[in-house]
Amino acid sequence: MKTITTIIILLITANSYAQTFQELTTSSFYGVYRGSVAFTDIDNDNDQDLLIAGGSISLTGRLAHVYSNDGNGLFNEVIGAPFNGVINCSIDFADIDGDNDQDLLITGENTSGIYISNLFLNDGNGNFSFFPSLLDSVSYSEVTFADIDNDNDQDLLISGLNNNSQVIYKLYKNDGIGNFSLITGTPFTGMLFGSVAFADVNGDNYPDVFITGSDSSKIYINDSTGYFTELLGTSISGASYDSKIAFADIDNDNDQDLLITGKNGGGIFICELYKNDGNGFFSLTTGTPFVGINNGAVAFADVDNDNDLDLLITGETDSIIKTAKMYINDGIGNFTLLANTPFEGVQHSSVTFADIDNDNDKDVLITGYGTSGLFIAKLYENICSPSTNIDVQVACDSYTWNNGITYTANNNTAIDSLSSIGGCDSIVTLNLTINSVNNAVINNSPTLMAVDSFSTYQWLNCDSGYVQILGETSQNFTASSNGNYAVIISSNSCSDTSMCEAVLNVSLLENVVSMYLYPNPSNGEFILKTSNTINGKIQVTNYIGKVVNETMINGNYILINLKNNNKGLYFIKLIDSNNNLINIKKIIIQ
Repeated sequence: MKTITTIIILLITANSYAQTFQELTTSSFYGVYRGSVAFTDIDNDNDQDLLIAGGSISLTGRLAHVYSNDGNGLFNEVIGAPFNGVINCSIDFADIDGDNDQDLLITGENTSGIYISNLFLNDGNGNFSFFPSLLDSVSYSEVTFADIDNDNDQDLLISGLNNNSQVIYKLYKNDGIGNFSLITGTPFTGMLFGSVAFADVNGDNYPDVFITGSDSSKIYINDSTGYFTELLGTSISGASYDSKIAFADIDNDNDQDLLITGKNGGGIFICELYKNDGNGFFSLTTGTPFVGINNGAVAFADVDNDNDLDLLITGETDSIIKTAKMYINDGIGNFTLLANTPFEGVQHSSVTFADIDNDNDKDVLITGYGTSGLFIAKLYENICSPSTNIDVQVACDSYTWNNGITYTANNNTAIDSLSSIGGCDSIVTLNLTINSVNNAVINNSPTLMAVDSFSTYQWLNCDSGYVQILGETSQNFTASSNGNYAVIISSNSCSDTSMCEAVLNVSLLENVVSMYLYPNPSNGEFILKTSNTINGKIQVTNYIGKVVNETMINGNYILINLKNNNKGLYFIKLIDSNNNLINIKKIIIQ
């Protein structure tokens, strides 16, 4: 009677697919440097459109072009967009007027050499119109939106060099319909070519501000109303020249960690990773594989669909080498270089991720001054290569695999194709081991013996609801009363229960003749005494029921010599002259 069947191992021995990228040449973009790029759905058609701004080899030397996505990753320039070409710029999309479409802020130096900060409202179909504002015009800029005062609209932080050659860090409050007013008295300080970002560093669900520059880095904590105070005691390196920062939860502990790149006060190119303790205090992670860079860009994204954030770093090393490297995260913040990527190395670069072709993975755009000596804007599609994996399984009696087939014997040839989240197939070969338990029992009533050796046992009383019999965990069991008994046999992490076996002669044997054996255990010589005079025979069987000795008895006393038999368990049966079994005992030869 089978009662338990257990699968004990589930192991996929390799990743579901291998990660790689390939350059897409189906769309034509103007290359830029000292620029800014951003993906967003400008026309509400559920795909990611693109804006590219920066210095170029065009007639004006600078541009700001918007490209519409056809949904499959093919981009076409939107003709007649009202944007000014800019260099040393920053762009950002946000719904500034609460109408559920993406508006646009462009800052930088335009084709006339004038610094600008221009807002454009989106009509929901990707048509933009200039929206007058009182924002400070800046170049060498960084802009970022966030709801700083919890009123459900997007406020704005602008940093950069203004038309009076002053470095500014200015915070603007949104009235909900796109009108921004300057918040005075903010404590923010920094320097040109620094970097700025919003992030909730202390886990209170309000965006704080991080600024690097002037050979230092500073964190400003938001009190939930948009009032900021400096967090003292931080120990993050300052990067004073063309630094870049990026926040991400790299180790899945629900706080925002930090990557910072650039040139520090000592002139050293850095690329440093800091882990957050959850309260806004950061500690430097040592032993990372990153190379220090300057004039670069960084971005986090889950490129391999394993629910952690990987990292792309571009820029110039201290050896004046332009680089673009992808690092894969193991889920706890340890990064490994992804080899054989097709990315062109760049400096004065910008990077951004988006799923451009709706295949549920992150593609990437890289711009900058490339190793080819040209200004580039290259789009790389995230693809994957089918991999061959082995699915190792160990099961009891049978196993139904993911192909729907149930196997009852070992198998190492079955093959299946699995589709990953990212659309890649993985060829999987089954390596299956089927274990089973022999649940047969030999009934030498009142002694029962499990046939399966080298296992573990637990005897049960079937008449009492299969209750376990305390202490009866041997291969053999001798009943002390009539009834029905079974055994649970466990082997190779599989368990099975035998049929119930009947024991009917215990009361008869005990009531007719008592039998005593001593010494027990012994070296093979035993003295047998009975309570009554017996005319019959003594029969000795081994544990599988084979008769190994038989001696006639006429009286109530006899010496049994089993010295020539192997050590182990035996049974002494007392049989009368009519060949009736009248008693049985266990003996052990040591």
